[in-house]
Amino acid sequence: MAVPQKKMSEAQQRALLRYVDIGLNWIKGGISFDDVVRTLGKPEFKSDQLGKIEYDWFPENIMTVSFTFDRENSADDKPTISTFRISVADSVHTNIPYEQFDSLGMQRVARGERLDNIRTEKDEFFSPNGMIDTSGSLPKNYVRFAWRQPLPEDSPYDIYASFGYLGEWINPHIVGGLSNFRNAVDLRDITISRFYLLPEELQQRNEAKRQKYGYMNLRTGSVCPETGLWEGWTETGATDVLQVEKGRKFDVVRTVPAWEGGSCPMIDGRWYWLCSPDQVAGFTWHGVNLRGRT
Repeated sequence: MAVPQKKMSEAQQRALLRYVDIGLNWIKGGISFDDVVRTLGKPEFKSDQLGKIEYDWFPENIMTVSFTFDRENSADDKPTISTFRISVADSVHTNIPYEQFDSLGMQRVARGERLDNIRTEKDEFFSPNGMIDTSGSLPKNYVRFAWRQPLPEDSPYDIYASFGYLGEWINPHIVGGLSNFRNAVDLRDITISRFYLLPEELQQRNEAKRQKYGYMNLRTGSVCPETGLWEGWTETGATDVLQVEKGRKFDVVRTVPAWEGGSCPMIDGRWYWLCSPDQVAGFTWHGVNLRGRT
């Protein structure tokens, strides 16, 4: 990484921060990629390889702004939102204190923080990447700061933002924490990404909810505590599945399993959590595609 030679102007820094707002909004699903193009103009470069589709802009040739879709986690063969990234040219110096990004509405990553009913945070807010890099490709004074977007507990993905900075070690002879680092104002890169939960993580989450709500003895006439797909049971086992909205009352259940089809008498029964509406794509229940039941 070359030594920065010129300062980014205030107007250019405001533009960079505007790109961050747009990128974060896109990652969160607040705007579409068409909205991005209407705002930034036609992409200057497109790459489609290795399961990724990337669109790039090069504002004033002082930074690269990238939006990336992922084919690997695609739903219904439609690429999913993956990553937003800004890379500042090596020859340009910025003056954007890392604390400024506390205003994005994200929260600083904190190890041990509860993420949902099965996971806790494993990362730290501050990482001395340059000091711990064994490849020698990073300057010793390169560090990263991490934020996390608060999301509903049933979100199928996490959103993390990572900001790479050059600064100054107070004591360069030790690998220290944030208290040993100062002048973190030279922003070098930004990465904001969606990290989709693995199928086994989603299953663990559903099993934990199923157990939690099972203790509530939810039956026909009970108030639904959370919007999702619920499995209806008679005394002989599971027979039905429906999407039920939070606050609505649970209905009666089929006496003949839904996968056998046809009409049948309905009776009072118990209801158990199955999955969130976001997980319906590709989800089958006793051989039945659940998409038509949402």
